Amino acid sequence: METLGDTASVSYILNGLGNISFCQNNFSESENHFRRSLQLIREVGDLKGEAETSLLFAKLLNAQAQPEAALEVLDNALSIAKTVGAQSEVAEAHLSLASVYESKTQFELAYRHLQNHLGVKEQLSSNMSQKRFEALRVKFETEQTEKEKEIYRLRTVELAAANAELERLSQELFKQANEDPLTGLYNRRRLEQE
Repeated sequence: METLGDTASVSYILNGLGNISFCQNNFSESENHFRRSLQLIREVGDLKGEAETSLLFAKLLNAQAQPEAALEVLDNALSIAKTVGAQSEVAEAHLSLASVYESKTQFELAYRHLQNHLGVKEQLSSNMSQKRFEALRVKFETEQTEKEKEIYRLRTVELAAANAELERLSQELFKQANEDPLTGLYNRRRLEQE
């Protein structure tokens, strides 16, 4: 990705490497990956990506017992997430802030951020339910329209068959009314019409 100049993908890969290093308790390597990723994301101007990476980086800082640095990064992440309307990241930032404040025994602030986290999660859940309901409504209306189209098509086919039968019977009646059944020649009625 570096060879291709795909900075956004490089940043995404660095996040993955940072997570792997973090899980392996290789905090210095993880920090290097996250710092480099943040630098690249800022170059690209991907604010949502910056918020996501900042959340990961703050988790690392908190694990390294650097709560003040973690709070600074989390406040920045929260601000960015609110700016771009990234509600999932807003919820995650509040949860991480609650965790950091709890570790600092600042329970009132931890409680406040936990409440904010739950409020945002509830809103996200409500929005998701509304979207699911809307999708089901659209699906139902589409199915109803398809059924109505099929009924209309079947009625059209039936009407076409009935019209063809009426046309055949009409020609048969015309023939019976105007031709002699034995000879097939026009009868007197037809001759008078002519």
